Amino acid sequence: MGNQILDVNNYFFKFDNILKNMSEKMLIYPQNDDITMYFIACMIPNHLAAIYMCENLLQYTNDKKLALIASNIIKRQTKGIKQMDKIAQNN
Repeated sequence: MGNQILDVNNYFFKFDNILKNMSEKMLIYPQNDDITMYFIACMIPNHLAAIYMCENLLQYTNDKKLALIASNIIKRQTKGIKQMDKIAQNN
């Protein structure tokens, strides 16, 4: 039972840090007239946070259906980051 409490505490500690880091990175990019780059600069931290949240979840969940969803999110968000990076490099 003690391990479950430790797992819950560790899960939420990591989760909260992921959210905090995402928010800081999204808010640091100054608003400007380049909507494309602004969107990418804000969305990449959002996608990374989704990946990190899923990785965090996978360390603690026993729910196979949720684990599959989390794994799929990781794949999709990773692909989205690569696509946005490519757009940013060509912009």
